[in-house]
Amino acid sequence: MNAVSFAVMTVLVSGISLYSMALIFQVLVGWSMNISILVSALVVLIYVGLGG
Repeated sequence: MNAVSFAVMTVLVSGISLYSMALIFQVLVGWSMNISILVSALVVLIYVGLGG
């Protein structure tokens, strides 16, 4: 039960983090939400790929 609830929480927090980063890109740079989400996902993918 603990592992399942932790996995669900991790997925939800990751989604919220990506959405908030996309909102920041949208406000600061003026990109559409779709482009902002793709750029956010790419930034996180590169960071994780480099061992972050």
